[in-house]
Amino acid sequence: MSVFLRVVSAREICLMCTSNQFRHSLCNGIFANLKPPVTKNFFKVETILNDMRHQQVIDFIFNNSYPRSSERKPTAIGQGILSLIDEVPYLLDERVSLMALDSRNDRVIGVAINSNSSLNTVSLDRPSPNIGVKAYRSCLKQLQMDSNIVEKRKEKQGLDLVYLGVKECFERRGIARNLTEQSIQLAQQRKLDYIQSITFCPDTWNIFKSLEFETLKKYKLMDHWIEGVKAFPNAGPDDFVYLEMKML
Repeated sequence: MSVFLRVVSAREICLMCTSNQFRHSLCNGIFANLKPPVTKNFFKVETILNDMRHQQVIDFIFNNSYPRSSERKPTAIGQGILSLIDEVPYLLDERVSLMALDSRNDRVIGVAINSNSSLNTVSLDRPSPNIGVKAYRSCLKQLQMDSNIVEKRKEKQGLDLVYLGVKECFERRGIARNLTEQSIQLAQQRKLDYIQSITFCPDTWNIFKSLEFETLKKYKLMDHWIEGVKAFPNAGPDDFVYLEMKML
């Protein structure tokens, strides 16, 4: 299996975007203009159990992330925080990730990458010459290592919703919410204590709030510095990263 990537750095994206566009550059690629009504059962959601689906999921994430305009790129994987080659297959092997399939042709139209092991500091400490990738990783690491959050998760086991993405022409049809709901159900079935996720996108945050997630940490991006420079130079006062958790 081989995937050839060119990761566009967060810094490059920020330089291309106006402040008003910045928030959209951090969204998970699941929101666009409203679509016409569709039938209720136009998609189905399955747990990714078959190794033969792995390449389809990786192709989906690649196609869903990199060709998009800068204001619609998904974050975590799209910005190189996770490696499509080295880490995504490992996460899929945990058998806790979900995919949404078009009922007409069985094509992947949405993905929720879940993990029992969480976004650990090993992943976030990987060296990178890319200032944008380092900015995102350091931001996420700071959230993960917050003493209050570490204490809240102490002696507990949870599920981490690492990536949430929907194919462009299927946005705003309830797929992202459905994937999140079924991720919650999966965590409950496994008798885990919580489900958590990190998002830069206000619209994704709204999904979490509607499902009664608690905001454990809200971090202003314009206040984040790395190597003596602002990590997100075009971030405005309303641009945040959120760490969300739902106790089960």
